[in-house]
Amino acid sequence: MAGAGHKLWAAGDVVGASGDTDINTALLQQVVGVYAASANRDAAFGGAGEPTLAEGMVCYLNDTNELQVYNGSAWVSVLDVDTISVSSGAYTLTNALTVDGDYDFTIGTVNTQILAAAAGSASAGNVSYSFSGDTDCGMFRYNTNSIALATAGVGRLTIVADGTVNCVGEFTAGTKTFDIVHPIKGGDWRLRHASIEGPRNDLIYRGTVTLSGGAATVDLDEASNMTDGTWEALCRNPWSMVASSGHAVEWSLSGKTLTITSDTADAVCSWIVMAERQDEHLSSPEAPSCDSDGNFLTEYEQESPELDLAGRAAAGDADALAELAGLEA
Repeated sequence: MAGAGHKLWAAGDVVGASGDTDINTALLQQVVGVYAASANRDAAFGGAGEPTLAEGMVCYLNDTNELQVYNGSAWVSVLDVDTISVSSGAYTLTNALTVDGDYDFTIGTVNTQILAAAAGSASAGNVSYSFSGDTDCGMFRYNTNSIALATAGVGRLTIVADGTVNCVGEFTAGTKTFDIVHPIKGGDWRLRHASIEGPRNDLIYRGTVTLSGGAATVDLDEASNMTDGTWEALCRNPWSMVASSGHAVEWSLSGKTLTITSDTADAVCSWIVMAERQDEHLSSPEAPSCDSDGNFLTEYEQESPELDLAGRAAAGDADALAELAGLEA
């Protein structure tokens, strides 16, 4: 007689062989049986003179420190005191927590904190928050007040304490702008500018120089606060222009040196040099917008990403949904 529930005993009640006062129902189903191990538990039921298993019975196993409930066909563990503990109402888990099926996992609604691995115990290849079957893709804390995103076990995006964001690889967007507090209007006003775009990975160098005796040279490394040799290693296909208001000027660019001459001895000249990047990054896999020679690819046909089972199911693929349902059954 399964599901007898708790009996309220009264003075004079007699324990009978059956019915509500049967000790095998009214008492046996209301206690926790303690066994040394699962083998001892299994040996205690079904034999001659032994009780019959009934749904709802509860036992505790000393060897694994598990609390188990019989569900009508098998014993199911509901608590392992080695992996969960309670102190002042706070629960601590010392093993993995799995939410089976397609369900939300909600923790509170206000001021919720999820405390994960601290710096030093997490890395791009051992992230704190990842995905089933793709554990080297996710987020981790790599330094004080700093977080990072990783894919394929490699750190790709970091945000540090001062707000600096660093992207390893290529960053693309529909629009790119700066957005700052307005320098003079005050209040809630802000100022934004759009980035200058082009069909090449161009660099711009500019400045002003005053001629001496009708001539001047500009060292592009020095003018840009770069180590000697950097400009030529970084740039190719340069273009230059020099102007001086009201004065005729001539100029030439050789390597990193811009030479300017004029019939006006002390002419003030404004110059600009544009050149295309040629560093190794642009010819690497981390720059997918360029070919193997570092040339910018202005047009391309977008490829559909290859989705895994969960991704195909999320996109509504009937076969994937059926396969996923079978795995969760």
